[in-house]
Amino acid sequence: MAKTPKRHLDKSGPLPSFADTVIAVCPDCGGPAVSKNPSLYSIPFRPQDARIQCLRCTFSRKGEKGLWFGPSTDVAKDRCPKCGFKWLVSTRSRRYRSARQKLTIGAECPACQTRLEMPVRSHKKPFSGEAIDPVFGLPLWLQTPCCGHTIWAYNRRHLTQLQAYVAATLRERVPSGRWTMFTRLPQWIKSAKNREAVMRSLHRLELKLRKVGNTSQQPDV
Repeated sequence: MAKTPKRHLDKSGPLPSFADTVIAVCPDCGGPAVSKNPSLYSIPFRPQDARIQCLRCTFSRKGEKGLWFGPSTDVAKDRCPKCGFKWLVSTRSRRYRSARQKLTIGAECPACQTRLEMPVRSHKKPFSGEAIDPVFGLPLWLQTPCCGHTIWAYNRRHLTQLQAYVAATLRERVPSGRWTMFTRLPQWIKSAKNREAVMRSLHRLELKLRKVGNTSQQPDV
């Protein structure tokens, strides 16, 4: 008798709908840090009163304009406060920023040689498909190599949904599900030939998540 296929009906929302809670890597101690990012809508995703707190050390930050630890191009532009020369422009590209790195770029006015520190504006892509927290830009805690790539999840709910989808041999979606998280998954995750390897990787993430749940603060992630 043929086995009944495992069925998965895609009722999920877009990827930002899973980003209300994210487990990231603390930039100070390397432990798990949980960010809470309440947003009225998934699209546009605009968290209000976002905050991240490490479960092992004292690292804690509120979501603020310009606060971004992840990959970006920083641009600073300002007038010279002494002679009014315009415009002083300075840029830098970075992979990750430490928690103690200044949110300014030093520059020297070519007209009067005045040194000044200019605030930066970061150009970032929070939902670029990389394994980063979309609010603070920190590396995700739940990530592991898989099939020559990296598979990752924001939190327990995200991971559980991925496991159910990958395990299914019959995948369906509701008529309005054109923009769901699953439709945007890379093909190597969807491929039947990679199912066992992907499931093993997701199981590793599940074991890692259990360790987070064993911390003294018992986060709801």
